[in-house]
Amino acid sequence: MRRWAVVLVFLFSLTVLSCAEKILVFEDDFSGSLDQWQYDSTSWHIDNGALIFPNTDYGNIFAGDENWENYAVEAEILPLKYGEWGSVRLFFRMNKLWFGYGIAFNPDGYTVHRLEGNWNLNLVLKDSASMTFPPGEPIEVRVEVIDNTITIIANDEILFDDEDPDDVYFEGKFGFRADNTAVEIRNVRVYKL
Repeated sequence: MRRWAVVLVFLFSLTVLSCAEKILVFEDDFSGSLDQWQYDSTSWHIDNGALIFPNTDYGNIFAGDENWENYAVEAEILPLKYGEWGSVRLFFRMNKLWFGYGIAFNPDGYTVHRLEGNWNLNLVLKDSASMTFPPGEPIEVRVEVIDNTITIIANDEILFDDEDPDDVYFEGKFGFRADNTAVEIRNVRVYKL
């Protein structure tokens, strides 16, 4: 009898833990307006269930809460066209542009960075060509930030799973940057972890 009680408590614990990840705090399927987003370019718009930045140019768009700490961001990103040195960035734990973390996807690979005040002021946490992101090929991405640990998964492969050695940013919004790139973004979800 006691063994069954232990087994039931264990199963209940697993159920609670598995449900803990499923606390959805933000979702946008881009079937409405951009009211829940803050953006710096009128080029961002919704079309056919997607957030679109149509030209190879520069633009930032953010959403969420500046007090979010441990969360996961999921999105489908489709780079349409890269300009010279172009990339698509996903920012996280960022309350002011260029202060937070990000991953930049480009046709030659990706870079995970901690940004420290400007695009060129950063600590590169990882720079890799192990996976490339050509235009026209979708990227299904999930970024998890739990305390000081960052995990980034793209197209079912772990790109980064490590800590910021200096433990700098603990909370903030998430967002995207078209970095001399035309891009389409779909099905954005954020879960509290």
